[in-house]
Amino acid sequence: LEALGEDTPKEEKELIRMRAKKRMLGNIRFIGELYKQKMLTEKIMHECLIKLLGDIEKPDEDEVECLCELMTTVGPLLDHARAKGHVDEYFTRMKSMAHNEKLAIRMRFMLQEVIDLRRGGWKQRVADPAVKMQQQQQAQMGKGGKGKGGGPPSRGAPPPA
Repeated sequence: LEALGEDTPKEEKELIRMRAKKRMLGNIRFIGELYKQKMLTEKIMHECLIKLLGDIEKPDEDEVECLCELMTTVGPLLDHARAKGHVDEYFTRMKSMAHNEKLAIRMRFMLQEVIDLRRGGWKQRVADPAVKMQQQQQAQMGKGGKGKGGGPPSRGAPPPA
């Protein structure tokens, strides 16, 4: 972005930044998948995580997002007895970052989701189908407005009072 001139429109700069961010997160996911396929070593993963944990006081938001993406991808494989000390330290730092008021709320929630994921034994939350169905029904009822206008018009019946 620094290479772009001052005359570059703000929208174009934002588009370039978003593309770079998408590519960066894709690369992080790819690194995680390479580790899962045993094409990268555990030591390399620890080095990546340490680098992404960086500065707790003024963390870079892109690095926090990459940290969460990588930890979500490889966390279940890294979180074992031999590496418990390292992983515990990562999560201690992540908790500190999650409580950092200077960090954007979106990043703090992202960190908290990964912390909760580990606390839950690395089980991804799956939406309960019954709850989803109930939400859909409520949304449909909300569109119809107390039952009025939700169905086909009745013929010959007097209009509701």
